[in-house]
Amino acid sequence: SYRKLSLDLGDDFYLCNGERVDYNLKGFASYEWQDRSTDSTMHVTNPGEYYVEAVDWTGYVYRDTVTARECFEPIIPNVITPNGDAYNQLFVVQGLDLSLSNPLIIFNRWGERVFETTAYENNWAGDGLNAGIYFYELQSAASKRTYRGWVQVLR
Repeated sequence: SYRKLSLDLGDDFYLCNGERVDYNLKGFASYEWQDRSTDSTMHVTNPGEYYVEAVDWTGYVYRDTVTARECFEPIIPNVITPNGDAYNQLFVVQGLDLSLSNPLIIFNRWGERVFETTAYENNWAGDGLNAGIYFYELQSAASKRTYRGWVQVLR
């Protein structure tokens, strides 16, 4: 009996730091990508929407779409001044996709965890902590990288 094929380009994803995602489709009679190429292979190197229509040997058309988003290296501050003057009140990581779960841990100088969250929302102000140097470990869900460093809390 004839077994139906499946076509799945996977989940939407982020392209970081010159990454490339390769699609190598097999089993279909023909292919047509968004750029009109008809190869079974597509190399995704730029952000955008990618789709393919694949036709099986019986003429049945399959279609799937995936979006490649650009990820940015986060810009992580090394000083916050939570003193009520409306400037640098929070540990704001620019370029962090807040729609994703980005775990953050803040440690004091003795290595004790003083703040921890599985989904950082640019909202840490060092509440209840003395002025001083603290260390962070931030995981970016977009780039799948872990960033470690320090931040000084000035009051």
